[in-house]
Amino acid sequence: MKAEHFTRPVKIGIINWRGMYTLYCKEVHRFMKVSLQTLAAPVVTSALFMLVFTLALEGRTSAFEDATYMQFLAPGLAMMAVLQNAFANTSSSIIIGKVQGNIVDILMPPLGSFELLVAFLFGGITRGVFVGIISITILSFIGKTGFPHHIVVATAFLLLGSCAM
Repeated sequence: MKAEHFTRPVKIGIINWRGMYTLYCKEVHRFMKVSLQTLAAPVVTSALFMLVFTLALEGRTSAFEDATYMQFLAPGLAMMAVLQNAFANTSSSIIIGKVQGNIVDILMPPLGSFELLVAFLFGGITRGVFVGIISITILSFIGKTGFPHHIVVATAFLLLGSCAM
């Protein structure tokens, strides 16, 4: 490569797309490195909630006449896992960066507050969507509930719910 290639400054437009994408990739890599804690643990927790509530309450109460208690409970448990993990991803990333002293690596690059917000938001959405899809898949097998009938509405709830950071 020519030496002048390295001396030219990088042009950044109004929005630093490369910086946002890099921070997003860092966030995804961060939670995928410990996927047993960030993806598997919430799914196991939802499955345990499903088993405990079903064993304790299924014969004593009915959610609706058309649905079993498991069919009523599974979507709520999946959304609970989505909300918790989408929020936990963004908040833990910022707090861990502050505690470990590497928050400077996030604040020093030429990223504005909007770009930081978008990168963290999409990192949280990604983790929330992963947890939600895995949770609803596992819970549908445990509760014999099947997959959601209204996939467009379920996808909208999944994406909008994981935006709650």
